[in-house]
Amino acid sequence: MPLFRLAIVVLAAAALPAVAATNDKAAARPDAQRAAFKAAWQDIQAGKLSPASAQLHALENYPLYPYLRYAYVDRNLKTLPPATVAKFLTDYPQLPPTPALRYRWLRELAQNGEWTWFTNYYDGGDAPALVCASISAGLTGSDTATLSDAKRARLIATAKRLWLSDRDQPRECDPVFKYLAAHKLITKDMIGERFAMALESHHLDLAAYLADRLSKGAQARAAHWQHMAADPGATLAAGGFSDSADDRALLVFGLERLAQQNAASAKASWADVKNRFHFDIHQRANVERQIALSEARQHLPDAYRDLTRIGASGYDLVKQWRVRTALWNGAWHSALARIADLPASRRASRQWRYWRARALAATGHDKEADAIYRKLAHETGYFGFLAADRLGVDYTFAHQASQPDPTVMADIDQRPGIVRAHELFEVGLLDFAEGEWRAATQNLSTAQRCQAGLLAADWNWHAAAIRTLSGGGCWDDLKLRYPIAYSDAIGAQAQNLNLDPAWLYGMVRSESLFAANAISRSGALGLMQLMPATGRQVAARLGLDLDGDGLLDPATNITIGSAYLDHVRGRFGDNACLATAAYNAGPNAVAQWLPDASMDADVWVANIPYRETRRYVRRVMAHTVIFDWRIGGTVKRITARMGEIAPPAAAPGSTATARTAAP
Repeated sequence: MPLFRLAIVVLAAAALPAVAATNDKAAARPDAQRAAFKAAWQDIQAGKLSPASAQLHALENYPLYPYLRYAYVDRNLKTLPPATVAKFLTDYPQLPPTPALRYRWLRELAQNGEWTWFTNYYDGGDAPALVCASISAGLTGSDTATLSDAKRARLIATAKRLWLSDRDQPRECDPVFKYLAAHKLITKDMIGERFAMALESHHLDLAAYLADRLSKGAQARAAHWQHMAADPGATLAAGGFSDSADDRALLVFGLERLAQQNAASAKASWADVKNRFHFDIHQRANVERQIALSEARQHLPDAYRDLTRIGASGYDLVKQWRVRTALWNGAWHSALARIADLPASRRASRQWRYWRARALAATGHDKEADAIYRKLAHETGYFGFLAADRLGVDYTFAHQASQPDPTVMADIDQRPGIVRAHELFEVGLLDFAEGEWRAATQNLSTAQRCQAGLLAADWNWHAAAIRTLSGGGCWDDLKLRYPIAYSDAIGAQAQNLNLDPAWLYGMVRSESLFAANAISRSGALGLMQLMPATGRQVAARLGLDLDGDGLLDPATNITIGSAYLDHVRGRFGDNACLATAAYNAGPNAVAQWLPDASMDADVWVANIPYRETRRYVRRVMAHTVIFDWRIGGTVKRITARMGEIAPPAAAPGSTATARTAAP
């Protein structure tokens, strides 16, 4: 089929879903049509289909036909004539993946020097790669002979601003920077300024690159910073620092870096240098704050004293860790006083209301404590459950079933974006489905969002339902927010490994919202968000072959994730609280966080050094209670689930890798 004819068909197809959706769904989109789409999609990815193929022609009336056109253009972006890509962008400007495709295409045009096409389709966005490309188009394109002096000056000024960055710029900027260098527009002063900026922001590879264009002294300075980054303890111990501004900045960098690794060593090093060098007031405050916070996170004995010695004006984190450290030490009077120091907005939160009640009860103010507990106990969540346990009352499960509105649901169900999202979900292209769903629901009213969430739940698209209900006035529908999904796989693993199924459900919901395609920024995959290295390690132990995409298969992911959870549970004496933390942060990290004496689990959780893990454990424990209620039967108390946190026992170290390591 000629490309111009194909474009007309594609444009017409974009309007078809609204009509098709009015018919019986089974007739409009039979399984055979979905199967044909999947086959065509795979063939396009493998380079086996041309735009004129009969296989594509047979799907022209299918709502996802535009995605086949997208797949073809995307796969062949480097080789297609610009006019073909431009036609697709013109025909499908509202398709959610189109902006990203345009961005990639513009970068290809710049790489190939197709400046006329680039200029016609660049919309003036501020992405550095495209800004640099637009400068190249002006300075080196076909119209350079007619470029006015004023326009050239503006382009050069923009290029200099981009060059004076404290970090590397994208490859599209290389020709621009070469132009500046060839015309001697990058001065030694500019290089020195950028070198200083790179050091200040700790982009040390860039600093080292720039240092090679400066003096031997700059090169030595860059090397010294790199040594400090690699081994701050040894570099600080070696000494040889002068009382110059440069060396003082280097010392501050090293001390703060060392504090994150070993606060006690950083504290000793700081005691050695703080009175020998003329650090300014901000440097002193920053070092002492970092050391004190690191002492608290590393649970060192002097943490509370050092946190109270430093200023906390404007530093909410210091105030919070003062409370946490007082809790760790069992200093309830101090905890009560430090909670009073928190900003009013903090004190009003569930977290700090609960801890105020705990401190009040521990200091003999039972009546005040019970009043706070009673209010909290009416809430469905971690601190509400803990408060209910303190009072010995039943949990509140604030469930309110949503009320479907068939008229509104039918209207939403017929919208082209919703139709495409549903079909993409059904054929397994979940990333594209989520893009269509976000675009189609972002401007819905609150009531419409509620009905859209119910629609997604009807399709068993749990991640979309949960996210949409959160902003749609149906937040109290616990049955939709906590679906009993993947029950066969979860039930089988719970039985095989003697794991609490509610705990497994709580883990899956916390990790992925039941989205089998979930991929985190760190590369964790699937329902239980396993890192590939951990997945391979556990799969080998189980005697399973794990291919590249194996962790995105729900049954495989649950099998391996459950086995890893069972492994860390055994590592920590069947304590679900510790095992949950270890699943997130790694067992080696959790082993370092164990107290010297037994303590209540809620106090231990409050003192987990990693904010993500701290929130994760609270979330999983609360979700587990709610899933226990959802499954039915007697609900196990959250304090019984969390147990008591005991000192470390003599046990062999674990070699399992941490999934999350961001403090």
